[in-house]
Amino acid sequence: MSRLTEMEPETRVVVTQINGGADLTGHPTDRGLIQGSELDFHGAGAVHTHVGARCAKTIKSKRRLWEFHPPLICRILGLAFDEREEGKIFNKLGLEHNKRLSVASARHGTLVHACVEPNRVSRYLDKTLESMFEPYRRMVQGLGQEDISRLIEERGELKDVPLPALIWLAIRHQHQEIDRIEARVFSTIHVMEHRALRLYDDLSRMLPDGKPENAVGELKATLRLCEELQKRHQRSEQRREQLKAEMEAIKQDKSSLALALAEQRQLSGRLGNDLEKLGGESALAQIESLKEEIELLTGEIVTLNEELLKREQIHSVVNESNEGLAGSKASIEDKPLAIGRIEGEQDITQSPALNGKSVAFVGGLEGLLPHYRQTVEHLGGIFLAHSGKYAQGKQEIEKLVDKADVVFCPVDINSHHACRHCKRICKLTGKPCYFLRSASLSMFRRELIEFARGLN
Repeated sequence: MSRLTEMEPETRVVVTQINGGADLTGHPTDRGLIQGSELDFHGAGAVHTHVGARCAKTIKSKRRLWEFHPPLICRILGLAFDEREEGKIFNKLGLEHNKRLSVASARHGTLVHACVEPNRVSRYLDKTLESMFEPYRRMVQGLGQEDISRLIEERGELKDVPLPALIWLAIRHQHQEIDRIEARVFSTIHVMEHRALRLYDDLSRMLPDGKPENAVGELKATLRLCEELQKRHQRSEQRREQLKAEMEAIKQDKSSLALALAEQRQLSGRLGNDLEKLGGESALAQIESLKEEIELLTGEIVTLNEELLKREQIHSVVNESNEGLAGSKASIEDKPLAIGRIEGEQDITQSPALNGKSVAFVGGLEGLLPHYRQTVEHLGGIFLAHSGKYAQGKQEIEKLVDKADVVFCPVDINSHHACRHCKRICKLTGKPCYFLRSASLSMFRRELIEFARGLN
């Protein structure tokens, strides 16, 4: 039985269906003649289907979907569209399928049967496949159709190009050996189908649920898990390297501490030997005795300083009295003011004023501290004092200098370290520092009045 199928104006195809030429799904059999040349696909086991030669004076460069060998149409559609996508095509085109078969098989067979001749279904699918596969053409740029068919056989290169795209690109355009290329592509795909079916059968029997389709999803999930594990492994390696570096630093610190401890032990041993040479426990008793003597001497020094202060006041009164007798009446009238200043009763309005400046006094005699304070306060300043004992802590000296506007340090009764530390802190903070040759009240008063005059 023969039927004439209309093609494009310049092309006609004659299809002769013999027993088995198409199955119940509408699939053409895997044997046939294309353009008058016989393609014997031995793996199909079907009866020959004869396709008459296309009578076209003008051969177009691009072949349409219905010009492909029907078994290749079947493979392209089956690989390009899954069951869900075929359902969308059916709904879009308003097609019906064979009710006697399963939905998936009937839909696929209907689409394949419709694509063997030009109609709205085949034209729609031809356009859809064109837009789907043409983006991959640049990936095979420079390769001929025979080279692409070889890639289908080897599949060692261009793994990013889907198999249906390679089939499409291999047979899409006209070629003088197109029959042989189609036969080569089909035979390769046919062998792949056998392998895939064997794998599918093995997976069906091996998997617990018996559904190989789920294996792909599980494999993808496993690959994602492997990537995540790889990232965690890399982070763990980085953390391990950090820990190694920290361990090395700890080892170095431990070595440094061990050396410092050894030095400390040696120093303790030398101090112990020196103590034994000095007499051991008896040396400590001698030190305590010396401390008591120092305290007694300090008390005597205070007493002597008070007497010295009184003598200085008397001496100053005498000198100023002599100057008053030799001067004018105005200078004689100023004499009570000079006496008042010496005795700590100076009128601030008649002398240079400190204007609330803070004056720090580091060191000096403890017995003269009230007189130091009285001198500063009579000039309108704020008095701050430190004993000058450096062992009490240099931070106290730093706090004192930080609060003060000017610092006075007597060098005769003071700690050498305290004087040097005051000089350094004043230099850093930009505050004036006066080093007095003695801790006497007259020396301090003279320098303080000089500083006050500089302010005014």
